[in-house]
Amino acid sequence: IGLLIAAFYTFIAFYDFNRFKPMITRAVMNATGRELTIAGDIGFQLGVRPTLNAAEVSLQNAPWSSYPDSVRVKQMQVQIAVLPLITGDLAFIRLVLIEPEVIVEFNSANTSNFAFETADEKSDKKKGPEEIPPPPLIFRNVHIEKGHFTYNDATSDFTFTVRIDRADGVIPGFDKSLQLDFEGAYDDIPLNVTGSLGSISDWVVPGSTLPADLTVVA
Repeated sequence: IGLLIAAFYTFIAFYDFNRFKPMITRAVMNATGRELTIAGDIGFQLGVRPTLNAAEVSLQNAPWSSYPDSVRVKQMQVQIAVLPLITGDLAFIRLVLIEPEVIVEFNSANTSNFAFETADEKSDKKKGPEEIPPPPLIFRNVHIEKGHFTYNDATSDFTFTVRIDRADGVIPGFDKSLQLDFEGAYDDIPLNVTGSLGSISDWVVPGSTLPADLTVVA
């Protein structure tokens, strides 16, 4: 058993995880119809919670947007549960984002830049428009440092920016309110926010309300 553990640690220490880049980018393309770029290296750290690291990650924006990327992240870390690895499954515990930049937009047709469309959906236009299902929820715990969030709605001419000094979020589900602990600024107004905010789907589905139960100090 000791030899097997030592061999496993040696394999992990010298394995080039950059080999996963094509597989990851292909999976994202199939799921969203957008190109994911990982310009930096992918690394792996062993521990109580094994962690995947990736640098300079970006997701292509909608064709109609003036911004090339909808998401840019300088450094990201993904913590993985140990027990599922024994059966060959990946179970994600926590996502850490360092210096992320996220842009949520609605164009004049009230279409969100996060309304993803795959190649199969594009070739099936003749069947008529169909509602795009939300992506599967992967991370239930998120930590963000030194981030920047921009919201721009062309239909209502409503725009705001959020600077994220530190934020921790617990996400029970894609359609459930997230729990938020935030320090940063709203349009350069310093503030701290704690409480619950509407679900992720409320941010990207046109016409949705955004329920909130928040304590704000500004």
